[in-house]
Amino acid sequence: MVPPALLAAFLACDARMYGFVLRRRGLPSLLGFAGLHFLVNVTITAGVATGAAQWLLSRTFRQLYDASFPVGGTPPRWESA
Repeated sequence: MVPPALLAAFLACDARMYGFVLRRRGLPSLLGFAGLHFLVNVTITAGVATGAAQWLLSRTFRQLYDASFPVGGTPPRWESA
């Protein structure tokens, strides 16, 4: 029962956009557009969840973004690999 309710909520959030696509391009395009829009949102959500989990569970990952940069003086010299 939950998945249909979530799908209905997902579609209701952008009902005006879906109505526009339906009026302009018809039902077949609306189905493709809604499916693609859903996949984009799933991909974004998966990326956010993966990044949050890595940040929470991996100290090494957190240290990538906790680097200190000098306020004054010469910037650090980056060496090529």
